[in-house]
Amino acid sequence: EYFELNRRLYDLVTSAIEQINAKGLRDRELSLFSLVVISILAKTRKHYNSIQELCKLGFGEEAGIIVRSMTNAFIDLAYISKRGKKALSERWARFDWIIKGQKTEIAEMMDKLCKVPALKGEALKEWEERKKEIHAHIDEFRKDYKSEQKYDWSGYSIKTKAEKAGKGPELLYHTVYRYNSDIEHSNATALDKYIDDDTP
Repeated sequence: EYFELNRRLYDLVTSAIEQINAKGLRDRELSLFSLVVISILAKTRKHYNSIQELCKLGFGEEAGIIVRSMTNAFIDLAYISKRGKKALSERWARFDWIIKGQKTEIAEMMDKLCKVPALKGEALKEWEERKKEIHAHIDEFRKDYKSEQKYDWSGYSIKTKAEKAGKGPELLYHTVYRYNSDIEHSNATALDKYIDDDTP
């Protein structure tokens, strides 16, 4: 029964993505919430395929790490759906400027560590203008949402989002997410299983 449900959901997601691609729909033709849903489902579809292949090869723990990522995405989607589709979809999308800001910091750090020749002339001007644009959007995000948390778009932990999303997501957090977090973070119990496992 559960495998049949998985297959039907997989086919539904595939059909939706194919229809969007075939029609060449633009962002303006879909609501932001619809785009969030489709993006997460597209990611989840690929994860689902990866999990099946890993399990066939005996890499159950590694598949669990991907299941954890899927659970995280589902909790985000459930939280957005229940607590305010329009407002939270916008916040989710705008948080991308925070990510861009982090990436500019990483890029500059790597340039220093790797001793990359400094940008000059027009290239330097473009880079500085791009950073200025990114930081302006970051400032707007912080102002609009009064958020100082750097690493989650919602301003909440994954646990709090799950609790706010309802009993189903909360249960998934305390079971699927937490269990596979042991593997992700390599605690002693999770690593002990690797010692006993004969899968290379």
